[in-house]
Parts: sequence; structure tokens; C-alpha cells
Amino acid sequence: MRPAVTDRAIMTVQEQLKDTAADLVKVFDFGGRFKREKLFVVGGYALLALLTVLWALSGGGLLSNPIGARVEAKVIGESTDHWLLLQNESSETWTHVELTLNDHYSQRLEEPVPAHQSVRVMVDSFRYRLYVPRARRFVGWQSVGEEPQPRPFAPASLEPKRMTIRTDQGEHALSF
Repeated sequence: MRPAVTDRAIMTVQEQLKDTAADLVKVFDFGGRFKREKLFVVGGYALLALLTVLWALSGGGLLSNPIGARVEAKVIGESTDHWLLLQNESSETWTHVELTLNDHYSQRLEEPVPAHQSVRVMVDSFRYRLYVPRARRFVGWQSVGEEPQPRPFAPASLEPKRMTIRTDQGEHALSF
């Protein structure tokens, strides 16, 4: 047999649990239309906030890097000549790699870029995409536009601002 004090203590705990459960039922009792609408709005807002935080932490969306590319712009010593270090941080080898620099210059890499390897690319090796060689016998074409026709290759001192990397495995655009 149990002592009477223990039975009284058990009854007190049971009563407290019943009271707490009754209070919870009152809190979540939908009651009238206004309370249901208020709970729906607050619950929807909480769900939307949670989904936004989860999406931001997942790294998805416009900031994703599907091909695992990392590019660093470097300057050679004391000069103003630029070069780029292109790193393939993915587990796949990139094939048919085409680089576009500042939307005007492009270059196609001859060799595939193996996974976890890097390639050094000089800025002056990029060709102007819209370059049209002019025959010497045609004079006056320089006055067609306000800006002079760019050279066929990018100047070594060109500062990289934007780059797009296109491969058979995907595409990635980035800004410096």
C-alpha cells in the first residue's frame, strides 16, 4: 500500500495536467470566425517566414553555381596586365568551355578542365566577339560610329567586371 501523501501528490499532478490540457484546448479552440481567420493569417505568415529562411540557407535561387566554378582576377606584378584563375571545384570535368568577359570578349578553351583543377587565362587572349576586319581599300569606315573600332584582342590592362562560363555541364555568370 502506498502512503496517503503520495496519492494526494499524484492527484495534484494529475489535476495540474488536466488543467494545463484544458488551457491548451482553450488556446487552440477556434471559437468564432475572427479567431479562425487570425490564426490562419498568423500561421501562414509563420510558414512563409520559415520557408524564406530555409530557402536562404539552402543556397539556391539566383546565387547558385551549378558547375562549381570559382574565378579570381589577378594583376601581374607591377604592371596593369590582368589574368584570370579559373577553378573547377565540381566533381565533373568541364568540356567545351567558352568564356565571355565583360559581354564583349570571348575565348574557347582548347582542353577540357578536369575536376578540382585550375586554368590560368590571360585577359589579352580574349577575342572581341563582334570584330570585323576592314579592308584597307575601304576608307571612311572609321567615321561610321562615334567610338573607334576595338582591337581584335582584349587589351591586357582590361579590368574584368563580368564573366560568363559556358560548358556542356552548365553555365555560370559572375561579377567581380
